[in-house]
Amino acid sequence: MKEKEQSKLFYRITNPDTGDSLWYDRNGIFTDEIKQIKYAICKCQHYPMPFNPDVIGYFSCCDSIQGLFDYFSENGVLRLKNYGFRMCEYEAVDFKFNTNHWLMKIDTTKILRELT
Repeated sequence: MKEKEQSKLFYRITNPDTGDSLWYDRNGIFTDEIKQIKYAICKCQHYPMPFNPDVIGYFSCCDSIQGLFDYFSENGVLRLKNYGFRMCEYEAVDFKFNTNHWLMKIDTTKILRELT
C-alpha cells in the first residue's frame, strides 16, 4: 500500500480565476502585472523577479500568512482585490525551499480557501 504524501499549507497572492501571480502567469510567462496596478501598495512592488528556468512549473509562496506581510502590506492586500488578486491558502504535496522563499509545484496544489 502506497503511503500518503505529506502535504503542507502555503499562502500566496494570486488571481484565483487564472492562477496568475503579480509577476508571472500560470505558464511561467513574465507579465510584471504588479507594475500595471497603479494604486496597489505593495512592499515588493519594485522587487526584481528575474526569470529562473529551474522554477518553471512552481508557484512562489510563503509558509505563513505573516510571511506574506513581509512582502505585502495589509492595505495593499486589500487593494489588490480590486484587480482580481486574493490572498489564498493552498495545500501542496510537492514543494521546496529555493534561495529565500518557498515554491510549490503547480500541478500538485489546490486552493483551499480565499482569505481576502
